[in-house]
Amino acid sequence: MYRTLYRNESKHYKLTIKFQRTYANEQTWASLLGAMLEVCFDDIACNGFSMSDGSPGVSSSHLNEKNGDIRYLRKDRSGKILDLSATPHELDIKRQIAWNEALYKFGWKSL
Repeated sequence: MYRTLYRNESKHYKLTIKFQRTYANEQTWASLLGAMLEVCFDDIACNGFSMSDGSPGVSSSHLNEKNGDIRYLRKDRSGKILDLSATPHELDIKRQIAWNEALYKFGWKSL
């Protein structure tokens, strides 16, 4: 597991990557940081991006450190996996919309 966090007086974020695919290219990482600082959430969790050599690992769409599996935001702010088909009431809709809008603003056009 990999964690990164940033906190100053007015901006903060915390990102947890749960698996070994911890590599994102410069544009992906910069846009993710921008979106995280836009919303200032401390429960952003990701299942991974790419392997260190740019290979996708277990997910064929994660080639060249471009794509990542970011988890839905939960009301309990735990960062745990949320199965929308089983427990849709646990989705924090307001924060998820804000997060999606921030990602879109910083270049994530396909979610």
